[in-house]
Amino acid sequence: MLTAEEYEELSDLLDQAGDDSFRWNPFAMSQGEAADELAERLRELSPEQLSDFLNRSSTAELTAFADALRAHGREWRLFGSSDDWTYIETWSDALRDADPRLRDKIHAAFPESQPDTTTYVDDENRGTVPEGTPAYGDPGDAPLLPSEEIQQQILDQYRRERAGNPDAEDVEYAPWMDVNQQGYGDCWMLANLLAVVHEDPSWPAEHVVDNGDGTVTVTLYDHDGNPREVTVTDDLPMRTDGTYQGAYAGPGGAGFGDESSSALWVAYVEKAMAAGFQDDSAYDPGQYEAIVGGWDQAAPYFTPDGSVDSVDVQDIAATYDSGGVPVAALTPDADSASGTAKDNPAYVTNHVFVLTDSYTANATTYYEFSNPHGPDKPPLVLTPEEFDEYFSGAGTY
Repeated sequence: MLTAEEYEELSDLLDQAGDDSFRWNPFAMSQGEAADELAERLRELSPEQLSDFLNRSSTAELTAFADALRAHGREWRLFGSSDDWTYIETWSDALRDADPRLRDKIHAAFPESQPDTTTYVDDENRGTVPEGTPAYGDPGDAPLLPSEEIQQQILDQYRRERAGNPDAEDVEYAPWMDVNQQGYGDCWMLANLLAVVHEDPSWPAEHVVDNGDGTVTVTLYDHDGNPREVTVTDDLPMRTDGTYQGAYAGPGGAGFGDESSSALWVAYVEKAMAAGFQDDSAYDPGQYEAIVGGWDQAAPYFTPDGSVDSVDVQDIAATYDSGGVPVAALTPDADSASGTAKDNPAYVTNHVFVLTDSYTANATTYYEFSNPHGPDKPPLVLTPEEFDEYFSGAGTY
């Protein structure tokens, strides 16, 4: 518990953060400065002290503090610095450390902490899912990381979709195969993730942690390469029929929430990105629409030195052959795609595939581009001569 003196000091900062009358006092901190100071002080509290402070503060007071903290961080963007990370980590730490009974209060004061699930159909460049606002629901007994049974189901689908690849039966399960996009149009972000995990199979276990208390912490990175922990509650967006709206790890078509058919680490990366992604020009952090549509902006969030190196479409095969690193390839929109490409049943326009394998059959070398739509979707198999007709851009991570 806080002592009377400790609470009074924090309460004074809370008052200054939420009351713009202090700006007329030349001896007082600005609202933003008071909010930053309070956020720093909260980080120093024990879980019990933090819970005591949150309990004794009203939702209205906490909301005013949150507004001042968010606004202060964004003011400095005018000068090319600062961001939302102080704001994000304040609610993130509170969700992780404070009494679980306070989570609704935290969500109310810091709405980004429970990302808006709304999707749109009236903007052709944004959402591609039915218009609506999926409700958050309990994901059931699905584990964070795939069990051996789920891994085998994923691998079986992977092999089944690669009947033409003579090496497919020798391939073993790997975590990058988990990526299974569902209702949100964030293939570009999931392709980033697939490529990173392809290079670092330990990434899911090291970056996604179930805290065992109804929260999950995902480690992302800021643009300076510093790790940033984003804690979210373990509920996830659900459709009205009870199926999950977003990505997950598991075989396509499997019933969501079944411990024998799906796993959740991809879902929580997606939720943490929706809460914390700051590089969308139309949507602020705290909504799934912020991660709909893009190309390379997610790379810095997944690795400390994250970036995408552009690759000429004609050089995709040589780039992959030189180091075996996955290459992401962007397809054009339906109006720009060639008829030959659109006739290929594995092709998807306005999408990102990831080159993950190559093989030789009948004296021809083929390149296999995995689809982040999931292991049950056939790969796009092409020769280098076809790349120009199928892709509009490419990059390595």
